[in-house]
Amino acid sequence: MEDTVRAAECFAANVYEANYKKKNRKASIEMIKWCPPNPRWIKVNLDGAANRNRDLSMAGGVFRDSFGTQIEGFQRVVGRGYAINSELWAILHGLEITLIRGHNKFAKREGNMVADWLAKTCPSTDVNLRILDVPTFYVRKLLLEDKFGVPYVKTN
Repeated sequence: MEDTVRAAECFAANVYEANYKKKNRKASIEMIKWCPPNPRWIKVNLDGAANRNRDLSMAGGVFRDSFGTQIEGFQRVVGRGYAINSELWAILHGLEITLIRGHNKFAKREGNMVADWLAKTCPSTDVNLRILDVPTFYVRKLLLEDKFGVPYVKTN
């Protein structure tokens, strides 16, 4: 229970910090890379995206073990709205899958290029939650880059 409370506090602090940075935005560049969870833990990377051109919001996520191997992923169009709505849908679906699969240890979000890609490439006609048992070719590429510690550039 304490881990869950700490994770929620960390998430709230990150949301606050992101909103603060957005209001006081100065151009910055960060190098970010995915870090594996401890052995026997599962890391859940989640992301949401709002596509202004098609006015769609999408959610995606990936579950990985301590070796960086994908256990499963998901994608879903969550309707129209803002990016924050799709972020919350991604959290909800990540928690649903966690409960269904019986995972009880998971690590915080960081370096989530796979989840970002899953959220942004969700088929626009599919409103049902898509569970991805086998990673696509591009997801495998991103998973390998994460395993080898390849950083990516984050700009705001």
